[in-house]
Amino acid sequence: MSDFTLWFNNILSIIILLSNVFFVLILIAFIARSSSLGKKFLNLVRRYSYHLVFLLSFGGVVGSLIYSEIVGFAPCVFCWYQRIFLYSIAILTLVALIKKEKVLNAYLLSLAIPGAIIGFYQYAVTTLGAPSLTPCTAVGGGCSLTYFINFGYITIPFMAFSAFALIAVIILVDKFLKRT
Repeated sequence: MSDFTLWFNNILSIIILLSNVFFVLILIAFIARSSSLGKKFLNLVRRYSYHLVFLLSFGGVVGSLIYSEIVGFAPCVFCWYQRIFLYSIAILTLVALIKKEKVLNAYLLSLAIPGAIIGFYQYAVTTLGAPSLTPCTAVGGGCSLTYFINFGYITIPFMAFSAFALIAVIILVDKFLKRT
């Protein structure tokens, strides 16, 4: 692996690690939503929900393109499915931010949840040894190929799963919690 690839893997892994911490903080705040701090944190997440979702999805778009077009990691079938969901989320949230609308929660969830399921399934196939239900092929690699693993658990499929799961949780906060 080139120095750039190692650097890029490490940077993205740290970002994913931080996003996992943010995910846990949202869950803790939800459990403690009756406290002042929990309410403030969730209201902050809700206020900037589309900004956060756009940053996550746009970062995923850029990351996936760097991996396939610069680093040379061949995207498999599951990667393409995830890209379809992620790229759509990025476009929808960008348009919503430009038009200052917040009416897309159902659409964003309908993209984030299947993306998370596919990402987790691919992670299970590549890391946990789960059987693949479909033949996974790509030029130069397949769905069961692990290009790297950082911190003992972060792989490209886990990155996708983490991004989709965090997007879904942020949208659920925005959709179901009332402003206080």
